[in-house]
Amino acid sequence: MKRQADASTTGDAVVGRRVSVGAHRGTIRYVGSVPPTDGIWLGIEWDDPTRGKHDGVASDGTSYFNVRVPGSGSFLRPTASKLSYGSSFLQALRAKYLSSPSTGDGSAPSKQQHHYSRRNLAEIEIEAPNMHGVIQRTARLDRLRQVGLGGWKALRGSAANEEVQAVALAIDPRLGELPGSIRSTCPNIQWLDLSMSLLPDWDQVATIAAELDRLDCLILNFVRLAPVPRPSPPTRWAAAFASIKDLRLDGTMIAWDEMLALAPALPSLELLQLGQNRLTSLAASRGDSATPTDGAGRLPNLHTLILEDNLLCSWDDVVAALAPLPALENLYLTRNLIAAIPRYKAGPVLRRLKHVGLCRNPIATWEDLDNLESWFPSDCTRAKGPASDAAGDRHQGSGFSLNLIPLNEAGDGADPAQPDRHVSPLVSSFAAHDFRAIAVARLAGLETLDRTPVTARERRDAELYVFGKVDDGSRLTTRGVAAASSLGLKAQGPLGNSQEPNGGVAVDEEAVALTMDQKRLVFPRYDELKRRFSPDAEQVASRSVERQSIEVGQSGVAEPTATTATRTASDSGAAKGTLKAKLVEVRVTRSAEEPRQNGGQEATPVAGDGGDGAARPVKLISSTPLRLAKIKLAKAVSARPTQVQSLWAVLSGADDSHHASTPGSGRLVVELDDLSKDLLWYGIGSGDEIVVIVADTAS
Repeated sequence: MKRQADASTTGDAVVGRRVSVGAHRGTIRYVGSVPPTDGIWLGIEWDDPTRGKHDGVASDGTSYFNVRVPGSGSFLRPTASKLSYGSSFLQALRAKYLSSPSTGDGSAPSKQQHHYSRRNLAEIEIEAPNMHGVIQRTARLDRLRQVGLGGWKALRGSAANEEVQAVALAIDPRLGELPGSIRSTCPNIQWLDLSMSLLPDWDQVATIAAELDRLDCLILNFVRLAPVPRPSPPTRWAAAFASIKDLRLDGTMIAWDEMLALAPALPSLELLQLGQNRLTSLAASRGDSATPTDGAGRLPNLHTLILEDNLLCSWDDVVAALAPLPALENLYLTRNLIAAIPRYKAGPVLRRLKHVGLCRNPIATWEDLDNLESWFPSDCTRAKGPASDAAGDRHQGSGFSLNLIPLNEAGDGADPAQPDRHVSPLVSSFAAHDFRAIAVARLAGLETLDRTPVTARERRDAELYVFGKVDDGSRLTTRGVAAASSLGLKAQGPLGNSQEPNGGVAVDEEAVALTMDQKRLVFPRYDELKRRFSPDAEQVASRSVERQSIEVGQSGVAEPTATTATRTASDSGAAKGTLKAKLVEVRVTRSAEEPRQNGGQEATPVAGDGGDGAARPVKLISSTPLRLAKIKLAKAVSARPTQVQSLWAVLSGADDSHHASTPGSGRLVVELDDLSKDLLWYGIGSGDEIVVIVADTAS
């Protein structure tokens, strides 16, 4: 490593100082000569690796400095154009909050119209009246509560005369600033954003924070600070950061062990954000004895930790490193590389964990999510301790929440036009509604999924739906199950992605015959749900009770009365909670004409395109709203939901004496005109017929 130049010959250019060149920021790692050239060079480690050219090694192979990210180094002359060393905190604060956009000196600007080119506001002329009043109000720096000085630019005249106001130091004595100047100027700041600033180390940050007694949120995203002193930070840092509850350090390249070294100075910290820091592990990154590897007694109040956009790949490593945090409840691991989650057996555990975000991790199997549930503590686990509880008891009584699908991917499956390495093979293999139903059914303790609470009714319906699919041997329930390979089942593609010649509707997947042992292997909760939902033939409710609440309207078409809406699946008090009471099998027919009430209840089939006149059996949950059932009904008759004009029910088993308008038929025709109602509200049960009215495309 080459010898550095004497500081007296280089002015502001000293090793460790932060600089900017236009929009690019970096840290000076070397100051000196680079033979065979003459003069002084600055060796810069750039925050953006694409701005660099090498690893601090000259063309002749001589190493002048080291970089943390390969390829992020380059050499620069001290006289380079746009090279800036930044400003003090108060200098940047006044430049932003006191300068007038028209005069630059805070004086009252003249009332004028500002003309904008087509490049920004489409040549709209905007008049800004009374801007001086707004400026005067914001000029009261002592009233500021929220301040943002993160990477902003103050314009002076034209864009060519652009000055970057980046904070590089706390106090500049050359400008007459003294200790206490920040406190006397802006004492009420509570939220401070210094992202992308040129602050060189934590000591400068502590000097600013020490004079902001009310500061509780500090944002330092993409600020490359010098390493924290070991084994512990200076004692004055604890007083400076005593009130901070929210600290955000995205893109700072800070390691977890360095964060633990800083922890004694953050006694009140509740939320910590460490995204985009290239973290591959939370284990100690240094071998020296001064590294605090266990974290015991540190960050006692931290309840939310955000580790998004890193390179973490081991769930065990994450848990082992975070287990000493006594208050941790929320853990966000979005866009990492966690592909497998083992089942908890013994060892470290996050005792208060309630929420985990795993969006865009390459999780491939349902077994991994089943195992994840075993890591959440329950009341019995806390009572017995992690080493003594049985693996099967950990999820019992535990309530937790989980994020698996990002908000911008609420649609079905992944977007093939936007490939991403951060895609879960499991999530992308299902339509969103099917994935949610299976996840809810498999994870007994799940209380919230993708920020949406799991209601008691949704859980009941999801468990019933998935149990029925497993019982029928649907391949939907074997997709994403690692154990399915042992059953000789081939992997299936995403549901609904196949295109059929009958109008673009994907057909139902072929069912497979599964033995009882195979059903338990595919769906671990099978026995539990079988005991809950298995039908008892002797307790089947009488269908005549359901029919008594339907009367015939004046138009000759049966209409549900108010008493229909109050019926439940347990009219007889016997079939409540059984599969027979909730899962109904109806016959679905496609027709171009509405069914007739008198003597002609049979639907008129449409020839061709799947309209062969045959009634197709379809299983539905009785509590399914018709707006959702319509999709499956349309699919059963080879039609798109948008092609369906109306739905009709042909109800059987009614008492003729109650329906004079249908002599001898014993059947009722009901128009299903309110799609917000469910099948139960209309009195639809097993054996009934639903007629799907589809426009005759031939006409």
